[in-house]
Amino acid sequence: MRSRLLWKLLGINVLAIGVVILVVWLAIDYLAADYFMALMKKYNISPTETHGMFLEAIHRYLLWASLVALTLAVILSVLLNKKVLIPLSQMREISRKIAFGDYTERIQVSSKDEIGQVAAAFNRMVDNLQKLEHLRKTMVINVAHELRTPITNIRGYLEALIDGVANPSKETFDLIYEETLRVMKLVEDLLELAKADAASATLRLRSVILPDLVKQCLGPFRSQFKAKGISVEEVYTDRTERVMADPDKVEQVLRNLIQNALQYTP
Repeated sequence: MRSRLLWKLLGINVLAIGVVILVVWLAIDYLAADYFMALMKKYNISPTETHGMFLEAIHRYLLWASLVALTLAVILSVLLNKKVLIPLSQMREISRKIAFGDYTERIQVSSKDEIGQVAAAFNRMVDNLQKLEHLRKTMVINVAHELRTPITNIRGYLEALIDGVANPSKETFDLIYEETLRVMKLVEDLLELAKADAASATLRLRSVILPDLVKQCLGPFRSQFKAKGISVEEVYTDRTERVMADPDKVEQVLRNLIQNALQYTP
């Protein structure tokens, strides 16, 4: 890409110089030659032979000057255009690395012209892509953690029923049903997240009685805490009795905290 663009820029520069040389050449042939003839007649000098020598000399010097100008133009164009195209070459290489998941490289912005502005915008785009990739990985980890908790609980209840440790009571089936609903809710939230940008996602705020929500989240874990000899105390204040929150999101957070407390408390 860089080579093709370099040749295009070089062709544009050479074409511009060629047009200038053509205009100068025609100006000398018609305007300067006519002015020369007028001077010859004014001073009674025979212009025929002198006019031919004048045009021959002018054309010869103009030809040499044109060759030198074109040569210098090509050299300068190649050198300067290569410098201008460095950010574009960096964009190409960084784009290839991004395709393989490498977001560490950035373009060195050394100017504030249009190329520099494009390079700065490209760097901002890479920063945003890196943040999105980090969010994506974090989301996958969080979703896996969120799903593991209810699935583990369901498995525990079912194993207890199979082994005869727990009775197939309505309470047990209600707990399994609640955990199943939680899994379904997590899947629905994941689908919702896939359909909408994180910036446009909205919380479904409403008045929540926090103690009731905490008791609901603690319910499936109380027997496990008791088995490990861990006592759980619930302490509330007037300010936390009723809050404005998204109950589903708060429940996810509480269940994670409870699961971690159960897992890592000695």
